[in-house]
Amino acid sequence: GIVIGLVLIPTVLIVAYKIFPKTGFGKGTYLEPSQRGADDSSPGSGQYQQLVGQTGITLSPLRPVGKCKIGDKKVECSAERGYLPKDTKVKAIKVIGAQVVVRPVEEN
Repeated sequence: GIVIGLVLIPTVLIVAYKIFPKTGFGKGTYLEPSQRGADDSSPGSGQYQQLVGQTGITLSPLRPVGKCKIGDKKVECSAERGYLPKDTKVKAIKVIGAQVVVRPVEEN
């Protein structure tokens, strides 16, 4: 029994990891590796880069995440720090992933 186990266990592992993923059924059960390039850090980040530097208003409280209207776009925003109430004037300072980071605009 020990000799059969010593032969079958490595054989089953080799089949499971080397041969099975190449079969039709194996291709359907395994996920493909990510094809994302090195310069594309996250999905959606490029579409919000033009919002950096623009001002807008919070549509919901940011605790620290909520909705903002910047320009003519409604986007998910994150407060740079702390809590921002609804209808606060904000400025987009950077984009992290698919989320715009904002800080309140100080009125003089």
